[in-house]
Amino acid sequence: MLGDWEKIELRSEKEFRNYLFLEAGRKILKKARFHAQERRDARREAGSLDTDEAETLRGVYASVLTPSRCADAREEVAAIEDAIAELPEAQRDAITLTRLLGLTTAEAGVELGVTESAVRGLIARGLARIAAQRSAQRGEG
Repeated sequence: MLGDWEKIELRSEKEFRNYLFLEAGRKILKKARFHAQERRDARREAGSLDTDEAETLRGVYASVLTPSRCADAREEVAAIEDAIAELPEAQRDAITLTRLLGLTTAEAGVELGVTESAVRGLIARGLARIAAQRSAQRGEG
Protein backbone atom coordinates (compact mmCIF):
# COMPACT_ATOMS: atom_id res chain seq x y z
CA MET A 1 0.00 0.00 0.00
CA LEU A 2 2.68 2.50 0.94
CA GLY A 3 4.79 1.43 -2.04
CA ASP A 4 2.34 3.29 -4.31
CA TRP A 5 2.56 6.45 -2.26
CA GLU A 6 4.61 8.39 -4.83
CA LYS A 7 1.99 7.72 -7.54
CA ILE A 8 -0.92 9.01 -5.47
CA GLU A 9 -2.02 12.60 -5.62
CA LEU A 10 -4.25 13.47 -2.66
CA ARG A 11 -5.44 17.04 -2.41
CA SER A 12 -7.24 16.91 0.91
CA GLU A 13 -7.57 15.04 4.15
CA LYS A 14 -10.88 13.63 2.90
CA GLU A 15 -9.23 12.14 -0.19
CA PHE A 16 -6.50 10.66 2.00
CA ARG A 17 -9.12 9.16 4.32
CA ASN A 18 -11.06 7.73 1.34
CA TYR A 19 -7.87 6.27 -0.07
CA LEU A 20 -7.00 4.61 3.24
CA PHE A 21 -10.56 3.32 3.60
CA LEU A 22 -10.50 1.74 0.13
CA GLU A 23 -7.08 0.19 0.66
CA ALA A 24 -8.09 -1.17 4.06
CA GLY A 25 -11.27 -2.56 2.54
CA ARG A 26 -9.30 -4.28 -0.20
CA LYS A 27 -6.97 -5.83 2.39
CA ILE A 28 -9.94 -6.99 4.48
CA LEU A 29 -11.61 -8.48 1.42
CA LYS A 30 -8.41 -10.30 0.46
CA LYS A 31 -8.08 -11.73 3.98
CA ALA A 32 -11.78 -12.70 4.04
CA ARG A 33 -11.40 -14.56 0.75
CA PHE A 34 -8.28 -16.30 2.08
CA HIS A 35 -10.01 -17.43 5.26
CA ALA A 36 -13.21 -18.41 3.43
CA GLN A 37 -11.40 -20.83 1.17
CA GLU A 38 -12.51 -24.34 1.83
CA ARG A 39 -9.81 -26.26 3.54
CA ARG A 40 -9.49 -29.87 4.41
CA ASP A 41 -11.25 -30.57 7.68
CA ALA A 42 -11.26 -33.97 9.34
CA ARG A 43 -14.75 -33.31 10.75
CA ARG A 44 -16.15 -33.03 7.21
CA GLU A 45 -14.34 -36.18 6.18
CA ALA A 46 -15.66 -38.34 9.00
CA GLY A 47 -17.76 -40.17 6.48
CA SER A 48 -21.44 -40.60 6.54
CA LEU A 49 -21.30 -41.63 2.87
CA ASP A 50 -21.14 -45.24 1.87
CA THR A 51 -18.85 -46.31 -0.95
CA ASP A 52 -21.49 -46.12 -3.68
CA GLU A 53 -22.53 -42.61 -2.68
CA ALA A 54 -18.90 -41.50 -2.56
CA GLU A 55 -18.24 -42.92 -6.04
CA THR A 56 -21.33 -41.18 -7.41
CA LEU A 57 -20.20 -37.87 -5.94
CA ARG A 58 -16.70 -38.33 -7.30
CA GLY A 59 -18.14 -38.88 -10.76
CA VAL A 60 -20.31 -35.78 -10.54
CA TYR A 61 -17.44 -33.62 -9.27
CA ALA A 62 -15.09 -34.99 -11.90
CA SER A 63 -17.52 -33.98 -14.66
CA VAL A 64 -18.09 -30.49 -13.22
CA LEU A 65 -14.71 -29.55 -11.77
CA THR A 66 -12.40 -30.35 -14.62
CA PRO A 67 -8.98 -28.69 -14.73
CA SER A 68 -9.98 -26.77 -17.86
CA ARG A 69 -13.15 -25.43 -16.20
CA CYS A 70 -11.14 -24.34 -13.17
CA ALA A 71 -8.62 -22.62 -15.46
CA ASP A 72 -11.47 -20.94 -17.38
CA ALA A 73 -12.94 -19.67 -14.10
CA ARG A 74 -9.56 -18.28 -13.01
CA GLU A 75 -9.15 -16.54 -16.37
CA GLU A 76 -12.65 -15.06 -16.10
CA VAL A 77 -11.93 -13.70 -12.62
CA ALA A 78 -8.62 -12.22 -13.80
CA ALA A 79 -10.33 -10.59 -16.79
CA ILE A 80 -13.03 -9.06 -14.58
CA GLU A 81 -10.40 -7.80 -12.13
CA ASP A 82 -8.51 -6.23 -15.06
CA ALA A 83 -11.72 -4.63 -16.33
CA ILE A 84 -12.43 -3.18 -12.89
CA ALA A 85 -8.87 -1.84 -12.67
CA GLU A 86 -9.35 -0.03 -16.02
CA LEU A 87 -12.50 1.79 -14.89
CA PRO A 88 -12.37 5.48 -14.07
CA GLU A 89 -11.55 5.94 -10.39
CA ALA A 90 -15.03 7.10 -9.37
CA GLN A 91 -16.73 4.09 -10.98
CA ARG A 92 -14.14 1.69 -9.59
CA ASP A 93 -14.53 3.11 -6.09
CA ALA A 94 -18.34 3.00 -6.24
CA ILE A 95 -18.29 -0.64 -7.35
CA THR A 96 -15.63 -1.56 -4.79
CA LEU A 97 -17.54 0.03 -1.93
CA THR A 98 -20.93 -1.41 -2.79
CA ARG A 99 -20.29 -4.72 -4.52
CA LEU A 100 -17.11 -5.85 -2.77
CA LEU A 101 -17.28 -4.21 0.65
CA GLY A 102 -21.07 -4.38 0.98
CA LEU A 103 -21.82 -0.73 1.68
CA THR A 104 -25.20 0.65 0.69
CA THR A 105 -25.30 3.25 -2.05
CA ALA A 106 -26.07 5.88 0.59
CA GLU A 107 -23.03 4.86 2.67
CA ALA A 108 -20.84 4.81 -0.44
CA GLY A 109 -22.13 8.27 -1.33
CA VAL A 110 -21.02 9.58 2.05
CA GLU A 111 -17.57 8.02 1.61
CA LEU A 112 -17.20 9.35 -1.93
CA GLY A 113 -18.73 12.73 -1.19
CA VAL A 114 -21.51 12.37 -3.77
CA THR A 115 -25.25 11.73 -3.68
CA GLU A 116 -26.79 8.28 -3.52
CA SER A 117 -28.18 8.67 -7.05
CA ALA A 118 -24.70 9.63 -8.29
CA VAL A 119 -23.34 6.40 -6.77
CA ARG A 120 -26.07 4.38 -8.52
CA GLY A 121 -25.14 6.06 -11.80
CA LEU A 122 -21.44 5.37 -11.30
CA ILE A 123 -22.20 1.71 -10.57
CA ALA A 124 -24.49 1.37 -13.60
CA ARG A 125 -21.96 2.97 -15.96
CA GLY A 126 -19.09 0.95 -14.50
CA LEU A 127 -20.93 -2.37 -14.74
CA ALA A 128 -22.07 -1.55 -18.28
CA ARG A 129 -18.48 -0.76 -19.26
CA ILE A 130 -17.26 -4.06 -17.75
CA ALA A 131 -20.01 -6.01 -19.55
CA ALA A 132 -19.20 -4.34 -22.87
CA GLN A 133 -15.51 -5.03 -22.43
CA ARG A 134 -16.14 -8.69 -21.56
CA SER A 135 -18.46 -9.08 -24.59
CA ALA A 136 -15.82 -7.56 -26.87
CA GLN A 137 -13.17 -9.89 -25.45
CA ARG A 138 -15.41 -12.89 -26.14
CA GLY A 139 -16.13 -11.64 -29.66
CA GLU A 140 -19.84 -11.21 -28.98
CA GLY A 141 -20.28 -7.91 -30.53
